[in-house]
Amino acid sequence: DGEPLFNLALCLKYQQKTQEAYAWFWKSTWNKGWADAGYFEAACISLAEARYEEVLDEVERSLISNTHNHKARALKATVLRKLHREEEALMWIKESYEVDPFNYGCMFEEYLLTGDKASLNTLMEMMHGNVYNYHELALDYAQEEIDVGVGVGDYFLCSVGPDLHALALLDGELGDELVGEVEEASDD
Repeated sequence: DGEPLFNLALCLKYQQKTQEAYAWFWKSTWNKGWADAGYFEAACISLAEARYEEVLDEVERSLISNTHNHKARALKATVLRKLHREEEALMWIKESYEVDPFNYGCMFEEYLLTGDKASLNTLMEMMHGNVYNYHELALDYAQEEIDVGVGVGDYFLCSVGPDLHALALLDGELGDELVGEVEEASDD
């Protein structure tokens, strides 16, 4: 069974023992039921280490097991963006919308790729101002250890107000700055 292997890998990842975790995530994929999750987590570690070609391989393997995995679809778009393969990333995002038109990660990646405020506004409208949607998106980026700059926190600051504290804390050094902005916005 792959579940105990996956859980061991997850514990090691949380302890910052990433190389051990990486090996156990791969071992968890020997069980088809855990291939999707195992490859995805391995891809997250590869991404944190900027091994982008490996990320693409691992995310593709994850998608073979679960083509509807919205996190894996968004992660692939992110990696294509980081590899400066913008056209391919935008085509992948459009394909992903056919699978799930509410893939917030792909929507945010589309904005990062195009800079088009209309796509950002569409994303914010679809999120309906629900703070939990923003939290989920920020947590997805945190899980994947992706640094998008101010990205999620900055653009959604006006929409989520004080609830941004949780998002800001995920942003490391940037978190202090965002918490300050949130506290300032909360005083107004």
